[in-house]
Amino acid sequence: MVEQRLIRDRACSAMGGLFNRCEEESLVYSGFSLLSLYFLVPRARIEPFRSRMLQVASELPHRLLLSGPWPPYNFVRSLPSIARTV
Repeated sequence: MVEQRLIRDRACSAMGGLFNRCEEESLVYSGFSLLSLYFLVPRARIEPFRSRMLQVASELPHRLLLSGPWPPYNFVRSLPSIARTV
């Protein structure tokens, strides 16, 4: 997981100023590590973000999939259950 942290740090550093927040998920599946990074990018910065991320991806020794933009699902937290009184 140290390597994943280095990848996350490198990507976030390279993307500085182009996103507001970053969330991550990691898992191991069939012996392979998967790191998912989610960036909350203002609409006006989507194209500069995409261009820079593709440049960063070309410099990494890992495969990278860039998709989106997507609705900000990964930045919404569930509300606690509210007890209803009848």
